[in-house]
Amino acid sequence: MSNFAPSAPPADWNETPAQISECVICFDPLNAEPCCYLGTSPTTAVCRHTLHSRCASSLIPKTCPICRAQFTTTIQLPNILDDTAKWFRTVDADNNGSLSKAELCEALHAQFPLSLTDSSWNSLWNRFDKDKSGDLSLSEITEPGTGVLAYVLYHFMAASTAPPPSLVQDKRAWFVYFDEDGGGTMCKNEVARAIIKTFGLSSSNTKVAETVEMLDNIWFIFDTDGSGDIDIDEFCAGNGLGDTIIASLSHDN
Repeated sequence: MSNFAPSAPPADWNETPAQISECVICFDPLNAEPCCYLGTSPTTAVCRHTLHSRCASSLIPKTCPICRAQFTTTIQLPNILDDTAKWFRTVDADNNGSLSKAELCEALHAQFPLSLTDSSWNSLWNRFDKDKSGDLSLSEITEPGTGVLAYVLYHFMAASTAPPPSLVQDKRAWFVYFDEDGGGTMCKNEVARAIIKTFGLSSSNTKVAETVEMLDNIWFIFDTDGSGDIDIDEFCAGNGLGDTIIASLSHDN
């Protein structure tokens, strides 16, 4: 394992962190499991999106769920701390010997519990891209004490969060917990994510698919205006979406 001495965070850093990156299939944090790119060969990726390797292997048809690019194989993302050079070569999609901000951000979020906003990354990037080339070399990323990796390991490891409230006992508190932008509404994908996290279904691709299918079948009943969103009152009403979800999951169990 490589040794990266940490560098101290700047005194002016006070931005509220963003949500930790998640696998778009199971909704668990990307860093919780080995991740991969989707490709047409062991060295040719079709896009730069990362998924859990387990989830990517279950995709039928073989299409990226984010950008819809078609793939035939997966490209394992090596652990940066175990084999830094191999990690760099895998992430360097265009083989130009350096990483763009997009390449670096996607790869680091896949392996560490980072909670960084886009503006946080912009600020970080400006600190380390000293020559303003727009790219970072391997040495700029991994330099002990002052490189990007040392900085990330020291300062941006996200704190653990409290478990969600009980859906059965307090539907309103549960809704507020998962309504992360505080807008008072959730779309179908957000509700699916919340159910999967609450009931620990992410380890079973079958359970994930059944959850999504269940919501597909009942969503139109409660989304009467076709907006794609359900507000908190609609969710919490007697015989509303919340009660229907509880009844459906209780029946399945």
